[in-house]
Amino acid sequence: MSWHSLEVDEALRRLVSTREGLDGPEAARRLASFGPNRLHPPTPTSALRILANQFASLVVLLLLAAAVVSALLGDVLEAEAIGAVLAINTLMGFVLELRARRAMDALLHYEVPVAKVVRAGRVEQVSSDRLVPGDVIELQEGDRVPADARLLSAAELRTNEAPLTGESLPVNKTAAPVGDADAFLAERTSMVYSGTAVYVGSASAVIVDTGAQTEIGRIGTLVASVEAGKTPLEARLDELGHRLVWLTLGVAAVVTGLGVLQGLPFGRMIQTGIALAIAAVPEGLPAVATIALAVGFRRMAHRHAMVRRLSAVESLGATTVVCTDKTGTLTAGEMTATIVVGSRTTMEVTGTGFGAVGEFRRWNRRPWAQPLESPRTR
Repeated sequence: MSWHSLEVDEALRRLVSTREGLDGPEAARRLASFGPNRLHPPTPTSALRILANQFASLVVLLLLAAAVVSALLGDVLEAEAIGAVLAINTLMGFVLELRARRAMDALLHYEVPVAKVVRAGRVEQVSSDRLVPGDVIELQEGDRVPADARLLSAAELRTNEAPLTGESLPVNKTAAPVGDADAFLAERTSMVYSGTAVYVGSASAVIVDTGAQTEIGRIGTLVASVEAGKTPLEARLDELGHRLVWLTLGVAAVVTGLGVLQGLPFGRMIQTGIALAIAAVPEGLPAVATIALAVGFRRMAHRHAMVRRLSAVESLGATTVVCTDKTGTLTAGEMTATIVVGSRTTMEVTGTGFGAVGEFRRWNRRPWAQPLESPRTR
């Protein structure tokens, strides 16, 4: 539905609502029909699943197989040593990842936002997750828009739609319908969207979509459909595991074959080949990798950064280039270029934000300086 192109009265008629909002029973009926106004949270990972993930690496599985074979061959000491390494590796990875996931899940329930909604002509404050299509909401400066809504009235309203459009500058909003029914989201000036914020002004709006049906909800659905791939470290460990499998099998086969050709007992040569194969497996590799990631995990936690998976620490460490929008939507709405790297020289740029005051300086020297004429020269 192109709500942005409809007249206010037509939008209210299609939503079966009025400027006085819905009454309590009708709001309750729609809540039961449409569901709560919140994004579908990711399915929580069980502790058992997190524990099983610790054995997803081929190297770990190879060590586990080596421990079992060692025990069957009577080499209890070797089996205990490999088992101890696997236990340390599994326990450390399991505890850190479980704590991280629980902390991330707790953040989802840290704060329940409220909204000012008109019910039967009276303004009430209700939990945002109880809003339904047809509810009339009141917005003021500093409020976060709780759902996608068609403006009924607006007074000097400007909103920050950076989460949806990437544009850091506030957008002017009016209740007048947009003539183009196929207008892009950034051009729908008669709409406000969930997840955006009121920069200045006030407004009254009728909710048209809630929960996963909002624009931000559709983005969340697309993101959730992306399958998580392996990190560079996991890919390398799996590649190493495949090589070790073929190497150990090859060593065992060669040693066994040579022994049999020399007339040695076949059973003993099988045991010897398996023992050599087990010796070729690097028992300490998974533990060393886990400990290194745990150190990085703790350092990130001290800087108030949190990740769900322990292996993600390595992905961040392997990042060499970060591409981001120059408008500064990742910061406070401003981003400043401080260094310009050219093919022959490197320049330092002074000044902050979008101010048209600053200088170009050669790196570590100041042979010349030039005032900036406009932010576009930055």
